[in-house]
Amino acid sequence: MFNNSQDNRNSNNGLEDFSKNVNSPRIVLVPEEMLGLFENKISELTGLVARLSRPEEVVFDNEEAAKFLKVSTRTLQKYRERHLLTYSQHDRMIWYRKSDLLDFLKRHQIQGR
Repeated sequence: MFNNSQDNRNSNNGLEDFSKNVNSPRIVLVPEEMLGLFENKISELTGLVARLSRPEEVVFDNEEAAKFLKVSTRTLQKYRERHLLTYSQHDRMIWYRKSDLLDFLKRHQIQGR
């Protein structure tokens, strides 16, 4: 029995005791292609955590944004022309993120006394 535990200790080269201390730095050798896979997975997980940590982005078209801000579509157009409002455009379609509309409202908020 003593020989078995001694053999196990020798075969682990002391790594068993080392792995018990979680705060100790560890060096792990992996093939380069595995390292690339690990990096890709870490990147995917980082993106997923970022998406999960913020609410789903809501996108409004021109009419919906005007209704949300309680202004006319013409007023919304003036805001765009004056670069007061962030928006996306493809051809003639214009979209606004809800977070940008809320940011616009916050930037133009007047504090009470």
